[in-house]
Amino acid sequence: MFLIFKGDIGEVQHFIETLSNMSPFLKFTYHFDTIAISYLDVWLVKDIMDNRYTAKMYCKPTYSNDFLHFSSNHPYHQKKAIVKGQLVRAAKMITLDVDFEVKCKNLQGMFARKGYPTSLLDEIVAEVGRKREIGYFQPILNRGTKRGNEQMTGRSLFK
Repeated sequence: MFLIFKGDIGEVQHFIETLSNMSPFLKFTYHFDTIAISYLDVWLVKDIMDNRYTAKMYCKPTYSNDFLHFSSNHPYHQKKAIVKGQLVRAAKMITLDVDFEVKCKNLQGMFARKGYPTSLLDEIVAEVGRKREIGYFQPILNRGTKRGNEQMTGRSLFK
């Protein structure tokens, strides 16, 4: 369960205690922060000026980047789908285009180190980037707004 709670830390503690006392076999833990917090694979950051949230992808310290090597004996379409799946996941999770572009470059480097051809990576990044630009892949957070992104430049990030 993930909650954004409006109140101070004392109110949060009281709320958690109340939940924990409702059942002897359920105990709740919490992390309190006023600016940013990670949950599963999402990093939420509150913009104090606009009083809204943006999302980035979060990797736990134990994250290994261990994906299938391109030289493995798997069908080509499977290898392509692994790359595309990671890029689509980023396109849907990351709010700001500038952060999405950074994540694309990181994923390209990671897959290149696993032997994936640059031409294949460039093709998939361009496809997912175009689909994000036209709204086919929208970030879950701030959906329905101008993608929550004041950093739109009007230029295409993906050729």
